[in-house]
Amino acid sequence: MRQYNPKEYVFSLHIPKSGGTSFTETLKKWFWPGFHAHYFDHQFNRMPLPIRKFKPPLHKLGIYPMCIHGHFEEECGVYETYPNAKQFITLLRDPLELQISLFFDHQRRLKDTGALYWKGEKVEMEFDSDLDTWVKERPSFLMKFLPWDITKENYKEVLNQHFIHIGVTEYLQKSIDIFAEKLNKKTVQIPHLNKSERFQQASDEAIKIFKEKHELEYLIYDYAVSLNK
Repeated sequence: MRQYNPKEYVFSLHIPKSGGTSFTETLKKWFWPGFHAHYFDHQFNRMPLPIRKFKPPLHKLGIYPMCIHGHFEEECGVYETYPNAKQFITLLRDPLELQISLFFDHQRRLKDTGALYWKGEKVEMEFDSDLDTWVKERPSFLMKFLPWDITKENYKEVLNQHFIHIGVTEYLQKSIDIFAEKLNKKTVQIPHLNKSERFQQASDEAIKIFKEKHELEYLIYDYAVSLNK
């Protein structure tokens, strides 16, 4: 994988429901005041503000290295906003667990706020709030946050080319220890935040269909697991 260069921005791809809330707090501690959040505001339809074009002087000297962390997708994707991005980190999660966690996160938001928002518009819960249909039919969430042409044949090559390290939620503390070592930081005991309540189970049939449809996602995830054992 890539060797970290503190004189270049490091981009942290926050894949929703993959432990990113906990990881965010760790990155803030490690990089502040060089931490910059990148999130589209769907309720008010506002693009994230990029950092200024020219690197801060202390960053160019390797002091206060910069970390840009957030949801890079669609028109606010990483290369649309920062075309010279070179080095990346991320946390992955078992693709099925990610899919199910997202379902319950949307349910919680509906319960707490009465609405879901997408680009400034209220939207309905997909698939009539049916978990099995959600698992079987909703596209996998992982690939839209990886901004490269990744296939079953090239996934290791692409990941190694772009990432300093890829952690996994299921080995969270070990992942944090490795991130710390590679980013020249002191490791921390990571808190467990943002857990969604679950009140249903997906059926065996729905799980089987999901895993058959998302073989590439599991190849990527299993490779990431191998980096953190």
